[in-house]
Amino acid sequence: MNLATRFVKFVQELSSIRLRTTAVNRTEFDHCAAFAVSDIAPGVLDEEAAKNELIVQFSINSQVHCIGTILSTPERFLMFSTLITSPAIDDLVGAAKKHQIIIFMAFSDLKARYKRSVLGPFWMTLSTAIGSVGLGFLWSELMKLDAKTFVPTLTAGLILWQFISGVISESTTVFNRQSSLIRNLPLPLSIHPAQLMFRHVINLAHNAPVFIIIALILGVKFNSTIWLAFPCIILVTLNLFWLALLVGLLGARFRDLEFMVNSFLPLLLFASPVFYRPNFLTFSQNIMWMNPFSHFIEIVRYPLLGMAPPWFVVMTNIALLIGGWLFTLWLFNRKHHRVAFWV
Repeated sequence: MNLATRFVKFVQELSSIRLRTTAVNRTEFDHCAAFAVSDIAPGVLDEEAAKNELIVQFSINSQVHCIGTILSTPERFLMFSTLITSPAIDDLVGAAKKHQIIIFMAFSDLKARYKRSVLGPFWMTLSTAIGSVGLGFLWSELMKLDAKTFVPTLTAGLILWQFISGVISESTTVFNRQSSLIRNLPLPLSIHPAQLMFRHVINLAHNAPVFIIIALILGVKFNSTIWLAFPCIILVTLNLFWLALLVGLLGARFRDLEFMVNSFLPLLLFASPVFYRPNFLTFSQNIMWMNPFSHFIEIVRYPLLGMAPPWFVVMTNIALLIGGWLFTLWLFNRKHHRVAFWV
């Protein structure tokens, strides 16, 4: 059995793990794999080297797209792509099936960060409480506002900003920090942004009681609209998920993105309604609404303060969700097989 035949058989074994196709499509797949072997066989020394090259450079979950990338001509790639629905969707589905790994990795990161500390992750809660109370009373005096209404507003803004900025800043290196896992384990790539998101959701849950306690002390009256905060948080989380995946891909390719994002985040803090509400501004309110983070913050803060979010804020978040995921899936579908090289 020559090299080409052995390699085709190996590709067939791999494809049987992932592909559940009809006999006709499988025949077409074998035909495409034969073209791939004809392109790469001269550069492969033996069957084991071919296997190692395929496994190390690409995860097993994306081996079909790997072959499509190897194909040199657009005609061959087009023929091969008819067998593939979407590697990006398959990757996300694979990550969802491995949710236990995501949960384990998120809790492991938190335990490692607060190892041997007395309060553990509750240090986040304490620091948020101190910052919210101190900045709240200080800014209420500077801006001549009632502390009973301003401090809860600021507290909600700070908690949401920590959630948003934490996800964005860490997503620039989400793949780089997991380079050893990406190169050696056949795990879906979207596991790593998902683990990042779940960890920050845990942080958000630690900080949420700070707002409730401050609001109760200052006499904020809760009503039934507060329950709208939960679907709004889910909507913001889904938006941040595609942002984490998109920024992670770009950060893996362009290492300078980490420093650029960390440089601009402090500016976005003041350009977002964290220390103030949009109605505090008279001349630049429309400019502030051009910042998508403003919509992420306000859609959650309105229900927390007993008001339904404006309709245009809800629609903007939904539009960002649909448009952002479509673009991210398109890019992830085209470039996910290169992440192992970039990191």
